[in-house]
Amino acid sequence: MELYYTFNTLKRKRAAAREELKMQITNDTKLKEILKEYPWLIDEAVKLDPAFRALRSPLARALIARADISEASRRTGIDTDTIIAEIEKMIAKHEG
Repeated sequence: MELYYTFNTLKRKRAAAREELKMQITNDTKLKEILKEYPWLIDEAVKLDPAFRALRSPLARALIARADISEASRRTGIDTDTIIAEIEKMIAKHEG
C-alpha cells in the first residue's frame, strides 16, 4: 500500500510541476515567445491552418517578433480562443 501511495504522490507532483512550467497563452502572447518555448510548433501549426506555413520563411521570422495570437487570428480568420485551445492541445499531446 505504501508503494502505491508513493507512486501516486510522485505522479501528482510531476503533473503539478508540468503545470507550473506550462506557458500561459493569451491573446497578447507573442508568437516569438511561443515558438521559442516550443519550436516544433511551426510544423504542427500548419495542421491548424495552411496560412501558418508562412512561419517557416525568413521574412516571417522577422515579423514574428511583433505578432501575437490576436494578429494570427486576424490573418487566418480563426477565432483566438480556437487558436489558443489548439496550441495547448498540441503542446499537451507533444509533452504526453
